[in-house]
Amino acid sequence: MRFYLVLTIIAVSLYLVLKPNGSSIPADVSASSTARDVSAAKDEPSEPASSTGAVASTVTLTAPIATPSVDSNELGRNNIGLMLNKLTECTEIKNTVPLSVVEPTLSSILESVQPELGEPVIRSEDWNTTEITLADGTKRVIRIETVYEDDDIIKRVKHYQVTNQTLVPLELTSEQSTNPSDTFLASLEKEGNVSSRERSERVFFQNGEEVTYTERDGKLVNSEIIRAGKSLKCSDYGQPAFKCQCF
Repeated sequence: MRFYLVLTIIAVSLYLVLKPNGSSIPADVSASSTARDVSAAKDEPSEPASSTGAVASTVTLTAPIATPSVDSNELGRNNIGLMLNKLTECTEIKNTVPLSVVEPTLSSILESVQPELGEPVIRSEDWNTTEITLADGTKRVIRIETVYEDDDIIKRVKHYQVTNQTLVPLELTSEQSTNPSDTFLASLEKEGNVSSRERSERVFFQNGEEVTYTERDGKLVNSEIIRAGKSLKCSDYGQPAFKCQCF
Protein backbone atom coordinates (compact mmCIF):
# COMPACT_ATOMS: atom_id res chain seq x y z
CA MET A 1 0.00 0.00 0.00
CA ARG A 2 2.80 2.33 0.91
CA PHE A 3 4.44 1.47 -2.41
CA TYR A 4 1.37 2.59 -4.40
CA LEU A 5 1.16 5.81 -2.38
CA VAL A 6 4.77 6.66 -3.24
CA LEU A 7 4.12 5.97 -6.94
CA THR A 8 1.07 8.23 -6.84
CA ILE A 9 3.02 11.09 -5.25
CA ILE A 10 5.81 10.73 -7.82
CA ALA A 11 3.31 10.72 -10.72
CA VAL A 12 1.53 13.86 -9.44
CA SER A 13 4.86 15.66 -9.02
CA LEU A 14 5.94 14.79 -12.57
CA TYR A 15 2.55 15.97 -13.93
CA LEU A 16 2.88 19.31 -12.20
CA VAL A 17 6.43 19.82 -13.46
CA LEU A 18 5.75 18.77 -17.05
CA LYS A 19 2.26 20.43 -17.45
CA PRO A 20 2.46 23.34 -20.10
CA ASN A 21 1.08 26.83 -19.21
CA GLY A 22 -2.24 27.23 -21.07
CA SER A 23 -1.57 30.80 -22.25
CA SER A 24 2.19 30.69 -22.72
CA ILE A 25 3.93 30.55 -26.11
CA PRO A 26 7.51 29.48 -26.58
CA ALA A 27 9.86 32.45 -26.63
CA ASP A 28 11.31 31.68 -30.05
CA VAL A 29 7.81 31.37 -31.60
CA SER A 30 6.66 34.68 -30.01
CA ALA A 31 9.72 36.57 -31.27
CA SER A 32 9.26 35.21 -34.79
CA SER A 33 5.58 36.21 -34.86
CA THR A 34 6.37 39.70 -33.55
CA ALA A 35 9.05 40.20 -36.22
CA ARG A 36 6.56 39.22 -38.94
CA ASP A 37 3.99 41.71 -37.59
CA VAL A 38 6.52 44.55 -37.56
CA SER A 39 7.64 43.71 -41.08
CA ALA A 40 4.04 43.67 -42.32
CA ALA A 41 3.39 47.02 -40.68
CA LYS A 42 6.35 48.55 -42.52
CA ASP A 43 5.18 47.20 -45.87
CA GLU A 44 1.61 48.52 -45.59
CA PRO A 45 1.11 52.15 -46.77
CA SER A 46 -0.05 54.44 -44.03
CA GLU A 47 -2.42 57.43 -44.30
CA PRO A 48 -1.75 60.58 -42.31
CA ALA A 49 -4.05 61.19 -39.41
CA SER A 50 -5.77 64.48 -38.81
CA SER A 51 -5.48 66.43 -35.59
CA THR A 52 -8.74 64.85 -34.44
CA GLY A 53 -7.38 61.35 -34.90
CA ALA A 54 -9.38 60.61 -38.06
CA VAL A 55 -7.63 59.47 -41.21
CA ALA A 56 -7.07 62.47 -43.52
CA SER A 57 -8.12 62.17 -47.16
CA THR A 58 -5.59 62.90 -49.89
CA VAL A 59 -6.45 65.99 -52.00
CA THR A 60 -5.08 66.48 -55.49
CA LEU A 61 -4.69 70.16 -56.40
CA THR A 62 -5.38 71.04 -60.01
CA ALA A 63 -3.21 73.76 -61.56
CA PRO A 64 -5.26 76.89 -62.37
CA ILE A 65 -6.20 77.36 -66.00
CA ALA A 66 -4.38 80.31 -67.55
CA THR A 67 -6.67 83.24 -68.31
CA PRO A 68 -6.57 84.11 -72.01
CA SER A 69 -5.10 87.49 -72.81
CA VAL A 70 -7.57 90.29 -73.39
CA ASP A 71 -7.98 91.42 -77.01
CA SER A 72 -8.39 95.20 -76.73
CA ASN A 73 -9.50 95.47 -80.37
CA GLU A 74 -12.28 92.94 -79.87
CA LEU A 75 -13.36 94.66 -76.65
CA GLY A 76 -13.40 98.02 -78.42
CA ARG A 77 -15.65 96.72 -81.21
CA ASN A 78 -18.03 95.17 -78.71
CA ASN A 79 -18.12 98.22 -76.45
CA ILE A 80 -18.86 100.78 -79.15
CA GLY A 81 -21.81 98.62 -80.13
CA LEU A 82 -23.07 98.83 -76.56
CA MET A 83 -22.63 102.62 -76.59
CA LEU A 84 -24.51 103.12 -79.86
CA ASN A 85 -27.40 101.01 -78.54
CA LYS A 86 -27.62 103.22 -75.45
CA LEU A 87 -27.31 106.59 -77.20
CA THR A 88 -31.01 107.21 -78.00
CA GLU A 89 -32.10 106.29 -74.48
CA CYS A 90 -29.66 108.77 -72.90
CA THR A 91 -29.70 111.72 -75.30
CA GLU A 92 -32.81 111.25 -77.47
CA ILE A 93 -30.58 111.35 -80.55
CA LYS A 94 -32.20 108.89 -82.95
CA ASN A 95 -29.04 107.26 -84.22
CA THR A 96 -28.71 104.25 -86.46
CA VAL A 97 -27.17 101.10 -84.99
CA PRO A 98 -25.15 99.12 -87.57
CA LEU A 99 -26.05 95.47 -87.99
CA SER A 100 -22.42 94.49 -88.49
CA VAL A 101 -19.46 94.98 -86.17
CA VAL A 102 -17.84 98.43 -86.35
CA GLU A 103 -14.48 99.74 -85.19
CA PRO A 104 -14.24 101.96 -82.07
CA THR A 105 -13.50 105.16 -84.00
CA LEU A 106 -14.94 108.66 -84.31
CA SER A 107 -16.13 107.79 -87.83
CA SER A 108 -18.37 105.07 -86.40
CA ILE A 109 -20.05 107.63 -84.12
CA LEU A 110 -20.44 110.27 -86.85
CA GLU A 111 -21.95 107.77 -89.28
CA SER A 112 -24.41 106.63 -86.60
CA VAL A 113 -25.70 110.16 -85.77
CA GLN A 114 -25.47 111.63 -89.28
CA PRO A 115 -29.12 110.91 -90.30
CA GLU A 116 -30.35 112.88 -87.25
CA LEU A 117 -27.63 115.55 -86.79
CA GLY A 118 -26.21 115.99 -90.26
CA GLU A 119 -22.58 116.83 -90.90
CA PRO A 120 -20.37 118.56 -88.28
CA VAL A 121 -20.06 122.34 -88.65
CA ILE A 122 -16.96 122.88 -86.45
CA ARG A 123 -14.14 120.57 -85.39
CA SER A 124 -11.65 121.82 -82.80
CA GLU A 125 -8.66 119.87 -81.51
CA ASP A 126 -7.90 120.47 -77.82
CA TRP A 127 -4.51 118.74 -77.78
CA ASN A 128 -2.42 115.99 -79.29
CA THR A 129 0.68 114.13 -78.14
CA THR A 130 3.25 112.11 -80.04
CA GLU A 131 5.61 109.74 -78.24
CA ILE A 132 9.03 109.22 -79.84
CA THR A 133 11.52 106.44 -79.06
CA LEU A 134 15.16 107.35 -79.78
CA ALA A 135 17.84 104.90 -80.95
CA ASP A 136 19.17 104.48 -77.38
CA GLY A 137 15.69 103.66 -76.03
CA THR A 138 15.08 107.13 -74.58
CA LYS A 139 11.51 108.37 -74.96
CA ARG A 140 10.38 111.90 -75.79
CA VAL A 141 6.94 113.44 -75.97
CA ILE A 142 5.72 116.24 -78.25
CA ARG A 143 2.53 117.86 -76.97
CA ILE A 144 0.56 120.48 -78.91
CA GLU A 145 -2.20 122.36 -77.09
CA THR A 146 -4.84 124.66 -78.58
CA VAL A 147 -5.24 127.94 -76.70
CA TYR A 148 -7.88 130.63 -77.34
CA GLU A 149 -6.67 134.20 -76.69
CA ASP A 150 -8.71 137.27 -77.75
CA ASP A 151 -10.57 135.29 -80.38
CA ASP A 152 -7.27 133.99 -81.74
CA ILE A 153 -6.51 130.29 -81.94
CA ILE A 154 -2.93 129.63 -80.87
CA LYS A 155 -1.01 126.35 -81.03
CA ARG A 156 1.57 125.89 -78.28
CA VAL A 157 4.18 123.14 -78.36
CA LYS A 158 5.78 121.49 -75.35
CA HIS A 159 8.69 119.08 -75.69
CA TYR A 160 9.58 116.57 -72.97
CA GLN A 161 12.03 113.80 -72.22
CA VAL A 162 10.67 110.87 -70.23
CA THR A 163 12.93 110.15 -67.25
CA ASN A 164 11.80 107.61 -64.65
CA GLN A 165 8.25 108.05 -65.98
CA THR A 166 8.48 111.77 -65.33
CA LEU A 167 8.13 114.39 -68.08
CA VAL A 168 11.20 116.62 -68.01
CA PRO A 169 10.73 119.78 -70.17
CA LEU A 170 13.18 120.38 -73.03
CA GLU A 171 13.84 123.99 -73.90
CA LEU A 172 12.27 125.53 -77.02
CA THR A 173 12.50 129.07 -78.30
CA SER A 174 9.40 131.27 -78.39
CA GLU A 175 9.29 130.95 -82.16
CA GLN A 176 9.47 127.16 -81.93
CA SER A 177 6.85 126.81 -79.20
CA THR A 178 4.14 129.16 -80.58
CA ASN A 179 2.30 128.25 -83.76
CA PRO A 180 5.17 126.02 -84.92
CA SER A 181 5.66 125.21 -88.57
CA ASP A 182 4.97 121.74 -89.93
CA THR A 183 8.64 121.52 -90.87
CA PHE A 184 9.75 122.06 -87.27
CA LEU A 185 7.27 119.49 -85.90
CA ALA A 186 8.45 116.98 -88.50
CA SER A 187 12.05 117.55 -87.40
CA LEU A 188 11.15 116.69 -83.81
CA GLU A 189 9.48 113.46 -84.90
CA LYS A 190 12.52 112.50 -87.00
CA GLU A 191 14.64 112.32 -83.84
CA GLY A 192 13.36 108.76 -83.39
CA ASN A 193 10.53 106.38 -84.20
CA VAL A 194 6.91 107.27 -83.40
CA SER A 195 5.68 104.95 -80.62
CA SER A 196 2.11 106.25 -80.27
CA ARG A 197 -0.19 109.17 -81.02
CA GLU A 198 -3.03 110.50 -78.88
CA ARG A 199 -5.44 113.36 -79.46
CA SER A 200 -8.57 114.98 -78.07
CA GLU A 201 -11.11 116.84 -80.20
CA ARG A 202 -14.54 118.50 -80.01
CA VAL A 203 -17.05 118.14 -82.84
CA PHE A 204 -20.04 120.53 -83.06
CA PHE A 205 -23.28 120.19 -85.04
CA GLN A 206 -25.74 122.75 -86.37
CA ASN A 207 -28.27 122.54 -83.52
CA GLY A 208 -25.69 122.62 -80.71
CA GLU A 209 -25.03 118.92 -80.26
CA GLU A 210 -21.44 118.10 -79.37
CA VAL A 211 -19.16 115.07 -79.49
CA THR A 212 -15.99 115.18 -77.38
CA TYR A 213 -13.55 112.29 -77.65
CA THR A 214 -10.02 111.10 -77.02
CA GLU A 215 -8.36 108.55 -79.27
CA ARG A 216 -5.07 106.70 -79.16
CA ASP A 217 -3.54 105.45 -82.41
CA GLY A 218 -6.85 105.98 -84.17
CA LYS A 219 -9.01 104.04 -81.65
CA LEU A 220 -11.40 105.63 -79.16
CA VAL A 221 -10.37 105.81 -75.53
CA ASN A 222 -13.16 108.05 -74.17
CA SER A 223 -16.18 109.84 -75.63
CA GLU A 224 -19.03 112.12 -74.56
CA ILE A 225 -22.08 112.94 -76.67
CA ILE A 226 -24.18 115.92 -75.55
CA ARG A 227 -27.59 117.20 -76.57
CA ALA A 228 -29.71 119.81 -74.76
CA GLY A 229 -28.13 119.18 -71.38
CA LYS A 230 -28.27 115.38 -71.66
CA SER A 231 -25.14 113.39 -72.27
CA LEU A 232 -23.75 109.88 -72.63
CA LYS A 233 -20.21 109.61 -71.31
CA CYS A 234 -18.17 106.44 -71.97
CA SER A 235 -14.62 105.51 -71.05
CA ASP A 236 -12.03 102.74 -71.54
CA TYR A 237 -13.36 101.41 -74.83
CA GLY A 238 -10.64 98.81 -75.26
CA GLN A 239 -10.61 97.64 -71.65
CA PRO A 240 -12.68 95.26 -69.49
CA ALA A 241 -13.40 98.29 -67.24
CA PHE A 242 -15.43 99.98 -70.03
CA LYS A 243 -18.45 101.87 -68.73
CA CYS A 244 -21.08 104.34 -69.98
CA GLN A 245 -23.00 106.80 -67.83
CA CYS A 246 -26.06 108.91 -68.59
CA PHE A 247 -26.17 112.46 -67.24
